[in-house]
Order: sequence, then C-alpha cells, then structure tokens
Amino acid sequence: MAIFLGSVKSDYQIIIDDLKQKGTAFYNNDSAGWFAVANTKNNLFMITFLKGKYTFSKNDEVNKFYKNVESWAKRVSQLTRRGY
Repeated sequence: MAIFLGSVKSDYQIIIDDLKQKGTAFYNNDSAGWFAVANTKNNLFMITFLKGKYTFSKNDEVNKFYKNVESWAKRVSQLTRRGY
C-alpha cells in the first residue's frame, strides 16, 4: 500500500496564485468588518478594517498597507482561517 502525499499548497499560496493569474484580488468579510484589495500592476496590497469593529479602529477606518504580496496574502489567510 503506497500513499502519495504530493505537495500541499498553503492557504496563502493559493491566494498568491490566484492573484498572479488575475492581476487583482478582492477578499472581504462584512460581518467581521474588513476587506482586502490587491493589484499587482500598481503594487497595491491593502487591508481595510472598518470603523468600530476592532479596538484599534474605534474612531475611524484603518488602512494597512503591505510591502509585498506574500505578507498581504498571509494576513488575508489568517483573517479567513480565524473567521474574522
């Protein structure tokens, strides 16, 4: 009996592959109060946390910008896995 595990892609790698294929990506969770936008053409990788949904966004919306696609994709993956 042989078992082949192959290569299993992590959640964030799937997000990166999707972004590379399309060039743009949008993820969101309205009930948790965040949305994420990425555009490889403009090197834009941003997550917005809506006003009042988190302690750090009590007074206003908070935009977090990421320098590269890997860090952005890892954060989006964390948010979706944790149900935020």
